[in-house]
Amino acid sequence: MQSAGRSRFPRRLGTLWVVVAIIALAGCSGTLDDVLPGTGPLVTVHLEGGMCPEGACQAEWVLQRDGRILAAAKPPNELGRADGGAMTALAAAVEATDYDAIRSRPFTGTCPIAYDGQEVIFEFHAAAGVQRVASCEVEIDWTHPLFVATAAALSSVVDLPTTP
Repeated sequence: MQSAGRSRFPRRLGTLWVVVAIIALAGCSGTLDDVLPGTGPLVTVHLEGGMCPEGACQAEWVLQRDGRILAAAKPPNELGRADGGAMTALAAAVEATDYDAIRSRPFTGTCPIAYDGQEVIFEFHAAAGVQRVASCEVEIDWTHPLFVATAAALSSVVDLPTTP
Protein backbone atom coordinates (compact mmCIF):
# COMPACT_ATOMS: atom_id res chain seq x y z
CA MET A 1 0.00 0.00 0.00
CA GLN A 2 1.37 3.43 -0.97
CA SER A 3 1.54 6.35 1.40
CA ALA A 4 -0.60 9.43 0.73
CA GLY A 5 2.51 11.48 -0.09
CA ARG A 6 3.62 9.09 -2.82
CA SER A 7 0.22 8.86 -4.51
CA ARG A 8 0.19 12.63 -5.04
CA PHE A 9 3.62 12.70 -6.68
CA PRO A 10 2.42 11.64 -10.16
CA ARG A 11 -0.29 14.31 -10.04
CA ARG A 12 2.22 16.99 -9.08
CA LEU A 13 4.53 15.88 -11.87
CA GLY A 14 1.60 15.99 -14.29
CA THR A 15 0.72 19.51 -13.15
CA LEU A 16 4.33 20.57 -13.63
CA TRP A 17 4.28 19.27 -17.20
CA VAL A 18 1.06 21.17 -17.92
CA VAL A 19 2.67 24.41 -16.68
CA VAL A 20 5.80 23.72 -18.77
CA ALA A 21 3.62 23.04 -21.83
CA ILE A 22 1.68 26.29 -21.35
CA ILE A 23 4.91 28.29 -21.08
CA ALA A 24 6.30 26.55 -24.17
CA LEU A 25 3.10 27.26 -26.10
CA ALA A 26 3.23 30.87 -25.01
CA GLY A 27 6.66 31.14 -26.59
CA CYS A 28 5.25 29.80 -29.85
CA SER A 29 2.13 31.93 -29.98
CA GLY A 30 3.48 35.23 -28.77
CA THR A 31 2.46 35.95 -25.19
CA LEU A 32 0.99 34.28 -22.16
CA ASP A 33 -2.10 36.45 -22.70
CA ASP A 34 -2.91 34.27 -25.71
CA VAL A 35 -2.64 31.03 -23.75
CA LEU A 36 -3.69 31.62 -20.13
CA PRO A 37 -7.31 32.55 -19.51
CA GLY A 38 -7.79 35.40 -17.09
CA THR A 39 -4.94 37.57 -18.31
CA GLY A 40 -4.76 40.31 -20.90
CA PRO A 41 -7.52 42.26 -22.61
CA LEU A 42 -11.02 40.95 -23.23
CA VAL A 43 -12.31 44.03 -25.10
CA THR A 44 -10.71 47.19 -26.42
CA VAL A 45 -12.94 50.13 -27.36
CA HIS A 46 -11.49 52.94 -29.47
CA LEU A 47 -13.31 56.18 -30.29
CA GLU A 48 -11.96 58.42 -33.00
CA GLY A 49 -13.14 61.43 -34.91
CA GLY A 50 -14.98 64.52 -33.89
CA MET A 51 -13.35 67.81 -33.10
CA CYS A 52 -11.65 68.70 -29.85
CA PRO A 53 -9.90 71.99 -29.11
CA GLU A 54 -6.51 70.39 -29.77
CA GLY A 55 -7.59 68.54 -32.94
CA ALA A 56 -9.31 65.25 -33.64
CA CYS A 57 -10.71 63.48 -30.59
CA GLN A 58 -9.54 60.03 -29.61
CA ALA A 59 -10.04 57.79 -26.61
CA GLU A 60 -9.32 54.14 -25.93
CA TRP A 61 -10.32 51.87 -23.08
CA VAL A 62 -9.11 48.36 -22.41
CA LEU A 63 -11.23 45.98 -20.37
CA GLN A 64 -8.90 43.38 -18.89
CA ARG A 65 -10.06 39.83 -18.21
CA ASP A 66 -9.67 40.47 -14.49
CA GLY A 67 -12.25 43.29 -14.71
CA ARG A 68 -9.89 46.27 -14.63
CA ILE A 69 -10.82 49.09 -17.01
CA LEU A 70 -7.75 50.93 -18.23
CA ALA A 71 -7.22 54.08 -20.25
CA ALA A 72 -4.89 53.11 -23.07
CA ALA A 73 -2.80 56.26 -22.50
CA LYS A 74 0.79 55.58 -21.50
CA PRO A 75 1.24 54.46 -18.78
CA PRO A 76 -2.07 52.62 -18.60
CA ASN A 77 -4.27 54.21 -15.99
CA GLU A 78 -6.83 52.14 -14.12
CA LEU A 79 -10.15 53.96 -14.32
CA GLY A 80 -12.36 51.45 -12.55
CA ARG A 81 -13.49 47.85 -12.39
CA ALA A 82 -16.29 46.00 -14.11
CA ASP A 83 -18.83 44.10 -12.03
CA GLY A 84 -18.14 40.35 -11.76
CA GLY A 85 -21.53 39.38 -13.15
CA ALA A 86 -21.12 41.75 -16.08
CA MET A 87 -17.67 40.27 -16.78
CA THR A 88 -19.04 36.73 -16.74
CA ALA A 89 -21.80 37.68 -19.20
CA LEU A 90 -19.37 39.55 -21.45
CA ALA A 91 -16.78 36.74 -21.50
CA ALA A 92 -19.53 34.29 -22.50
CA ALA A 93 -20.81 36.66 -25.20
CA VAL A 94 -17.31 37.22 -26.63
CA GLU A 95 -16.88 33.47 -27.10
CA ALA A 96 -20.43 32.69 -28.28
CA THR A 97 -20.79 35.47 -30.87
CA ASP A 98 -20.82 34.76 -34.60
CA TYR A 99 -18.59 37.64 -35.71
CA ASP A 100 -19.03 36.84 -39.40
CA ALA A 101 -22.78 37.34 -38.95
CA ILE A 102 -22.18 40.71 -37.26
CA ARG A 103 -19.80 41.81 -40.03
CA SER A 104 -22.24 40.64 -42.72
CA ARG A 105 -24.28 43.84 -42.22
CA PRO A 106 -22.19 46.58 -43.85
CA PHE A 107 -22.57 50.19 -42.76
CA THR A 108 -24.10 52.16 -45.65
CA GLY A 109 -24.64 55.59 -44.12
CA THR A 110 -22.29 58.51 -43.69
CA CYS A 111 -19.67 57.84 -41.06
CA PRO A 112 -20.21 60.21 -38.10
CA ILE A 113 -16.61 61.46 -38.36
CA ALA A 114 -17.74 63.32 -41.50
CA TYR A 115 -19.89 65.64 -39.35
CA ASP A 116 -17.97 65.95 -36.05
CA GLY A 117 -19.15 62.61 -34.68
CA GLN A 118 -17.13 59.60 -33.66
CA GLU A 119 -16.51 56.11 -34.96
CA VAL A 120 -16.48 53.29 -32.39
CA ILE A 121 -14.03 50.46 -33.03
CA PHE A 122 -14.25 47.30 -30.94
CA GLU A 123 -11.65 44.58 -30.64
CA PHE A 124 -12.95 41.46 -28.95
CA HIS A 125 -10.18 39.13 -27.79
CA ALA A 126 -11.83 35.76 -28.34
CA ALA A 127 -10.17 32.34 -28.19
CA ALA A 128 -10.32 32.22 -32.00
CA GLY A 129 -8.40 35.51 -32.25
CA VAL A 130 -9.04 39.24 -32.15
CA GLN A 131 -12.36 40.16 -33.75
CA ARG A 132 -12.55 43.77 -35.00
CA VAL A 133 -15.91 45.50 -35.43
CA ALA A 134 -15.92 49.17 -36.54
CA SER A 135 -19.10 51.26 -36.60
CA CYS A 136 -18.23 52.89 -39.94
CA GLU A 137 -17.72 49.49 -41.55
CA VAL A 138 -20.49 47.47 -39.88
CA GLU A 139 -24.08 48.37 -39.07
CA ILE A 140 -23.90 47.66 -35.35
CA ASP A 141 -27.01 46.27 -33.71
CA TRP A 142 -26.65 47.86 -30.26
CA THR A 143 -29.28 45.44 -28.91
CA HIS A 144 -27.12 42.40 -29.81
CA PRO A 145 -26.10 40.58 -26.60
CA LEU A 146 -22.40 41.20 -27.30
CA PHE A 147 -22.80 44.99 -27.38
CA VAL A 148 -25.27 45.06 -24.49
CA ALA A 149 -22.81 43.03 -22.39
CA THR A 150 -19.92 45.29 -23.44
CA ALA A 151 -21.86 48.44 -22.50
CA ALA A 152 -22.84 46.91 -19.14
CA ALA A 153 -19.27 45.90 -18.29
CA LEU A 154 -17.88 49.34 -19.18
CA SER A 155 -20.79 51.35 -17.73
CA SER A 156 -18.85 52.64 -14.72
CA VAL A 157 -16.41 54.44 -17.05
CA VAL A 158 -17.81 54.70 -20.61
CA ASP A 159 -21.30 55.45 -21.91
CA LEU A 160 -21.79 53.34 -25.02
CA PRO A 161 -25.06 53.49 -26.94
CA THR A 162 -27.30 50.57 -26.05
CA THR A 163 -30.09 51.41 -28.47
CA PRO A 164 -29.98 51.85 -32.24
